[in-house]
Amino acid sequence: MSGPPRTGSVEACKRADGTTYFRGRVCLGDGSRKWIDVPDKYSTPAGGKTARERAELYVHARQEREDENGELLVEKRAREAKALKSAEAHGETWNEWHPRYLEVHERLGKSIRDMKGPAATWVGSRVGTMPMQSITREQIIGIRDAMTNAVFAGSISSKRAMNMWSDIIVAPFSRAFTDDDPRYSSVRVGPSSANPVTSVKPPVTKEQLDEEKRERQPLYPHEFVQLITCEAVPISARRLYVLATYLYPRPQELYAFRWSDVDRTAQEIRVRRKLDVRSGEEKPGTKSDAGIREIPIHENLMPLLQAMYEERASDDERIIPLIGSARLFERFADRTRRHLKLAGIARRELVEGTVDHLPFDFRSFRTTGCTWLAMLGTDSYVIAAQAGHKSPETTWASYIKRGPDLRQRHGEPFPPLSADLLKAPASFGQVLATEPKRTSNFALLQRRGRESNPRSGFSPTPA
Repeated sequence: MSGPPRTGSVEACKRADGTTYFRGRVCLGDGSRKWIDVPDKYSTPAGGKTARERAELYVHARQEREDENGELLVEKRAREAKALKSAEAHGETWNEWHPRYLEVHERLGKSIRDMKGPAATWVGSRVGTMPMQSITREQIIGIRDAMTNAVFAGSISSKRAMNMWSDIIVAPFSRAFTDDDPRYSSVRVGPSSANPVTSVKPPVTKEQLDEEKRERQPLYPHEFVQLITCEAVPISARRLYVLATYLYPRPQELYAFRWSDVDRTAQEIRVRRKLDVRSGEEKPGTKSDAGIREIPIHENLMPLLQAMYEERASDDERIIPLIGSARLFERFADRTRRHLKLAGIARRELVEGTVDHLPFDFRSFRTTGCTWLAMLGTDSYVIAAQAGHKSPETTWASYIKRGPDLRQRHGEPFPPLSADLLKAPASFGQVLATEPKRTSNFALLQRRGRESNPRSGFSPTPA
């Protein structure tokens, strides 16, 4: 043989009975190396050669055979296939894997709201007892077709079907079968090439979604002035509407704001967390990475923030102190629309909704604030960054079409606030007489705030 041997070293080993045998390494076609035992008849002294020399000749001969027919590599692959099949037959099922996935997902600050039930209904009932690696593309298509039939039957909306498809099918499986997402490495079960969801079309088309989609409508500036100056609407509610509009956060971001999030020097508020409006649980992060941001504080909002700051109990207190009262403004949209009626705002698409427009609800104040930015001619990229949109396309589709032309017809965006908003409300109970146990005496908060930290730290722009 010419050149250095490819087999590596041949070594002598001891058996349990004390006898000696030899083994050597053979290089396989896939670049791996395998130890092989040398039979005794090929590793005993003979023909003037030592036992080791004869063992080396045997291993060299096996290397040549391997180069010619790759029999050891074939055996290796057969063993691996058998092991994989066994693992699939006895591996972690979807029902076992999915709770671990939700735990990791939530730990990363992502919402798992409305995932467990739909996942059990659509996935768990069909493939829940199967090992993850055994779930096939055909079974995923079956789930997709079941969702499609439900849309056609009117059981679920096309938007709901698309959201579920993304949340309980595409995202979980893409993280179970991935090559490059270290955040979900603890729930990885295979490479991306094994993902059964790859290239499976969703249950509804974009055209179907567009047909169903209805837009949220903003309040025009002159309508907003009617609302916040209407004495029949409680001050607590009007303050909340102002914050929701002038800062235009998502509701769960708004409820999580603390006074420590207000940057007095830069005159901006930091968005770093969210609050579950149902449970009251606070979590780090926002809806997406794009949601971590700073929102400029408009100069016309500063006097109200100053007044509310003086009423606080501590700098770490939430700007909206009562989750019980605050969350109901979102959950019971009819309360918001009732306030519109009290203020004499009767535009049909706001109060009742139309084929193309959703009725006005609490989240529509966010739409209002973003639309006002567009009315001021703010660049779509700037609006996207301040609103926490993943892409300016979202901003363009929802807000930019209502642009500067509306400003001439409907008033100046972000108008100055009425003086009565700066007076502390006696109690949040005046907003929700149906929830007296959750009321809070603001006079007490005022007194505690003055005694512990009188007028310190907050330096708004003069009114």
